[in-house]
Amino acid sequence: MLLSLFTCQYLFSQVAYQQIILDQNGRPISNVLVQDPDGVCKTRTDTDGKFELNCYREVSSLQFILAGELLGEMSGEEFRAKQNLPIRLKANETAQQGQNIAVIALPSGNEGDDDDYEVSSLLAASRDVFNSIAGFNFSSAGFDLRGYESEYQSVYINNVPVNDPESGNSIYSTWGGLNEVMRTDRFLNGLSAFSNGFGNIGGTAIIDASAATQRKQKKVSYMFSNRSFQHRLMATVSTGTMKNGWAFSASGSHRWANEAYVPGTFLDSWAYYLGAEKKFRNGDQFSVTVFGSPTRRGKAAPSVQEMNDLAGTNYYNPNWGYQNGEKRNARVANTHLPTAIVGYNKKFNAKAQWNNSLLFQTGREGNSALDWFDAPDPRPDYYRRLPSYAENPDVAAQIAALLKSDEKARQINWQELYNINDASYGTVENANGISGNNVSGKISKYLISERRTDQTVLSLNSTFSYELSSVAKLSAGVLARSFKGKNFQTALDLLGGDFIVDNDKYAERDFPNDSLALQNDLDVLNKIVKEGEQYGYNYNTHIRSAQPWAQLDITLRKFDIFAAANVGFTNIWREGLVRNGRFPDNSKGNSEKQKFTTYGIKAGTTYKLNGRNYLYANAGYMTQAPLVRDIFQSPRTRNTTIPNLTTEKTLSAEAGYILRAPVLKARVSAYYTQFRDLARTTSFYHDELRTFVNFNLNGIGRTHIGTEIGLDYKISPSFSVQAAANLGDYYYDTRAYADISQDNNNTLVADDRLVYQKDFFVANTPQTAAGLNLRYAGPRSWFATLSASYFDKMYIDFNSDRRTNIAVSGLDDASETYLKIIEQERLDPAYTIDASIGKNWRVKKTFITLNISVNNLLNNTSFKTGGFEQLRFDYADKDINKFPPKYFYLYGLTYGVNLGVSF
Repeated sequence: MLLSLFTCQYLFSQVAYQQIILDQNGRPISNVLVQDPDGVCKTRTDTDGKFELNCYREVSSLQFILAGELLGEMSGEEFRAKQNLPIRLKANETAQQGQNIAVIALPSGNEGDDDDYEVSSLLAASRDVFNSIAGFNFSSAGFDLRGYESEYQSVYINNVPVNDPESGNSIYSTWGGLNEVMRTDRFLNGLSAFSNGFGNIGGTAIIDASAATQRKQKKVSYMFSNRSFQHRLMATVSTGTMKNGWAFSASGSHRWANEAYVPGTFLDSWAYYLGAEKKFRNGDQFSVTVFGSPTRRGKAAPSVQEMNDLAGTNYYNPNWGYQNGEKRNARVANTHLPTAIVGYNKKFNAKAQWNNSLLFQTGREGNSALDWFDAPDPRPDYYRRLPSYAENPDVAAQIAALLKSDEKARQINWQELYNINDASYGTVENANGISGNNVSGKISKYLISERRTDQTVLSLNSTFSYELSSVAKLSAGVLARSFKGKNFQTALDLLGGDFIVDNDKYAERDFPNDSLALQNDLDVLNKIVKEGEQYGYNYNTHIRSAQPWAQLDITLRKFDIFAAANVGFTNIWREGLVRNGRFPDNSKGNSEKQKFTTYGIKAGTTYKLNGRNYLYANAGYMTQAPLVRDIFQSPRTRNTTIPNLTTEKTLSAEAGYILRAPVLKARVSAYYTQFRDLARTTSFYHDELRTFVNFNLNGIGRTHIGTEIGLDYKISPSFSVQAAANLGDYYYDTRAYADISQDNNNTLVADDRLVYQKDFFVANTPQTAAGLNLRYAGPRSWFATLSASYFDKMYIDFNSDRRTNIAVSGLDDASETYLKIIEQERLDPAYTIDASIGKNWRVKKTFITLNISVNNLLNNTSFKTGGFEQLRFDYADKDINKFPPKYFYLYGLTYGVNLGVSF
């Protein structure tokens, strides 16, 4: 009986919030996310604008979010006072999402300026115009927030991070095509407090893909464009939370293009999503979410400007050629990483909650490419094939004339490769290590290989929160991850041949008198490899990590304060699966485990001047383990790690002012970040040594400093103007040291070679970016946006080995040649203009959206968004034009027409 009474009291203590949200014309607004400040208790409005939110306890306030932007908030007291009246919002139409964006009007009078009342906290999900413009306007130019690589930004789906443990990157293509169910609900800037983890210096994107947060709907949409795909068909069905506490949601899409914007590229991408969630009467929640996006994509590659000019386009793509009259691409990405997330949230009482999310991901990631043995380089833009390589001017002119007039001469000659393989008949003696086993046939000199990086990931994020008092809350948890990456290569297509022999093509030259050194697999000598079989290299990488963390939040009348700390334990090792002939004793089996202990601390405060004006400041210091790619000298062949391994160190601080007023919203922020002990590893063909080398760079230091400005001004009920600017300065502030080793032996070519890269700039992101949007949201649900963006301080990535004494030896440091070798190329400033227009219709219970967008309206095809110097360098003649840089260009005019129907 006591248990029954306790259970009844437990169940009846729930608090229900029910209401309808209407716009200024009395029309329901659907898909509004309604939640408490912690994002734990949440739901969405249905097509009639209705919502029902069941929380275990009273909430201090309710947030209203649409399309990832905070529209405003309402205190619990105000909600209860108006519970019999619809919540009316001033609605705008947004071209980006094709749905209503609403702003809650502040109370009349001086409530927003009264210093004597308790000011509501500034929410991390607050509408942020800078992030909005950076995400839409700046992304086409490769803009990175604050100049950070994606490994410094965390992405959480259903409260568990989905960053790739091996590369650190956020692989958005894993859930590509699932726009309807994978919207970013919140983005936490920089070092903001985060209640489900420690976060990262580049911010945290939070995606809630659980079934209960999907609005009740049936929706289909079709998009036609000339970008990375030509067609996209999507369908989504969601039940919302039903009376029995269950919610179900399903979504799928197909994106395809026989040829996308760049010649020779194509896309065939499917996507699926299934979600189920149960809300129990005691407040507990259980959810299962499964998603994936199997994709095949023909890739483009940048080329040297000489080849672009000969082709008459900056979108020349050397990856394809005609085969039987059809375009065939040699470089095809074939990926599918199905992911399942199981969540269980336990509410102990009004103060304590325990959230758990378990992620399991597995699948394949393959990239094909041309490979060749004992044969000339078949790439159509290989430098020896270009007019600039010919010493005779008449010969150069003839080559140029041919390349200009004949498209086939600029592309891969598939038929020639088949012909060469067809004539390459031979016999392999003692094949597969069996004496007397002689195998005869066509030995492919050319083939298509597929380089695979399959993976299996298991991640658990377990967090516990407890309200210590009315002003203090403690959050703590642990993130544990296990990763296994299987790296190998297969003979995808032998191009008419019968087999290849698993020998290393560079070892044949480097070890002419050592037949064992040629073998990629010493346990199977003279290994015969047929189509679909593995060859070359085969190894696994393993990562085991655990990161406990804790955060204390204090909410006072005029101040919000937080402090957080974490500690991390990471083990990384390589597991070789074949015994390599160049490294027989150091290639097969497990390497020594590299163990790293890391930690991080951060803290911040927000001063609430009043309900509209806020000042904030955050700072942090953290260390992290190096990435797998920067630990091993040559993971394809051996277990050797680079010298001087250490953790990366990061010191970061940010401060700013935020204004939230009915007519004007603004944020001005300054940031400073210092990186220390970064390491980077690359491999390339060294022309002076005439062999492949591994270039291990350590001791890298960088500084990122800048200002972010965002303004949103409402000119009238129909017109608003938005502006954003990033004024950054990202540069290397230390010299670095290079260890250069030959790939095929243990010879150390250089030890701690000094690289003079201090004061060089971080590449391939605009350090200055500015954007201006003029938005119109008129009567009868018309909406339009005209955008202008400006980019400057863009640099291409530089070859560190060109910034050494060896590269400029014998040159006068005041000579033109010397200066050209060491200077970093800065790209020209550029601007773009984009536009979109759309309309919403409501026919009874059916909601129709039409959206037309045009990017790069002026068709500027000469906008270089980035590039890189080739790692090869002419050490003998010091000619930088022998291996010129390659550039990335912004697409010209592109468009998209999207039609969506919800019912």
